[in-house]
Amino acid sequence: MDPQHDETSGAPHDRRAFIRHPADIPIEVEPLQGEPAARVADVSYGGLALLAQRPQPPGTLLHIRISGDEKSLDARAFVAWCQPEGQGYR
Repeated sequence: MDPQHDETSGAPHDRRAFIRHPADIPIEVEPLQGEPAARVADVSYGGLALLAQRPQPPGTLLHIRISGDEKSLDARAFVAWCQPEGQGYR
């Protein structure tokens, strides 16, 4: 599965394995401490995309926290890909 190319199209190498759901959720990400808050851009069964102010190389391990009223997510993650988007990086 290639997370950058999983949108449905006619090409077999260009299909998403999981449907992405748009989101706009604040997220805490280490080692991005001291950076302006990152935000979840979209989430799927296969992972999540976040928007941040600086790039992270693929393979970088991250600690992520998403706080909620009733439940929170506290997990380790790794960067599968990183691309410039707008004033930051996805």
